[in-house]
Amino acid sequence: VQNKQRSDILLVWQKLWATGSDAGWLEVIVSAHQGRLDLDFPTPEGETILYKAAGYRHAKSVAQLLELGANTNLQVTAMGNDYGNTALHALVTDLRAGEQSQAQLRILSMLLAHRSTDAA
Repeated sequence: VQNKQRSDILLVWQKLWATGSDAGWLEVIVSAHQGRLDLDFPTPEGETILYKAAGYRHAKSVAQLLELGANTNLQVTAMGNDYGNTALHALVTDLRAGEQSQAQLRILSMLLAHRSTDAA
């Protein structure tokens, strides 16, 4: 079962990378959810779709993922510079953290307000 999930989520990631835009990500996310895929299933790099959507400042995708029940507290599980980071960290520690774009601030607000976020 886990191998099937892994291959299915890798196909989702390929579609996400191919589209690049927030609107494209949103379409892929909705389709994956309808296909009953676990949207919290990490990539081999240990990243979730929510983590990457936040990092790319895809506000509509983040909103949809939160509505679908994505776990805001999941940490990057593979060793590397992002190890232990959550989607919230992606907004405040990456190279674009200082830009304070509208999308960044909107996502930050959504994550902090979400009932599952452990802001401690």
